[in-house]
Amino acid sequence: MRRRGSCLCGALTYELEGDFEGVWMCHCSNCRKASGGMGNAIVIVPRERFHWLTGEDHRVTYTLRPTYTITRCKTCGRRCRPRKTSTMFF
Repeated sequence: MRRRGSCLCGALTYELEGDFEGVWMCHCSNCRKASGGMGNAIVIVPRERFHWLTGEDHRVTYTLRPTYTITRCKTCGRRCRPRKTSTMFF
């Protein structure tokens, strides 16, 4: 199964292949502050199954703290942040 998504203005588009490895909700103070809500829902996907389709160069990343960054679309400001490890995208 393939899933596609985008930011609000459509400048950033991506595709996920296959099933999710997990779904998680983070309620830390950084995620609550960055989202303006109760936290952030996080989908965990192996790196090889996440693909930017358009706009990979249209992202801007802000460092809020030494251990916390947030990436947004340059145009609409929608959070579109995959964090990555050597094997997974979050």
